Amino acid sequence: MHLKFRVSITKFLNDNLGIADKNNLDIDEAYYLNVGSYSLKTDTGKKHLFLRVPFKDKPIATDFIGVETDRLGNCTRSGIVHINKDKFNRPYGDTFYISNLKRNKTWQIYYTQPKVSDSAKKISPKC
Repeated sequence: MHLKFRVSITKFLNDNLGIADKNNLDIDEAYYLNVGSYSLKTDTGKKHLFLRVPFKDKPIATDFIGVETDRLGNCTRSGIVHINKDKFNRPYGDTFYISNLKRNKTWQIYYTQPKVSDSAKKISPKC
């Protein structure tokens, strides 16, 4: 991560996080979510990037801070994310908890995948 960019994000997180979260950040292991040429586009048309910042001693797959930034490192949106994985390790059934950086508001989101009926599974396309 570019030094100026890193300084900007670190300052934003230090200014907005509680002491416990601030002390448990592992900024050295932060990385950008990169899916091909994936970037978020805002209402103004500017491209934004998504940064994942892990906590020390917690897996980044389930616990991290998500930060949306512009290309200069200005933070536009952020949240603390905890993913409660489905105990049977299915690709659906996970619960996402997203809190603001002060942890005084939390949203709970359930991820479910639509079920395919048995009759739909038996239909095959005609050639």
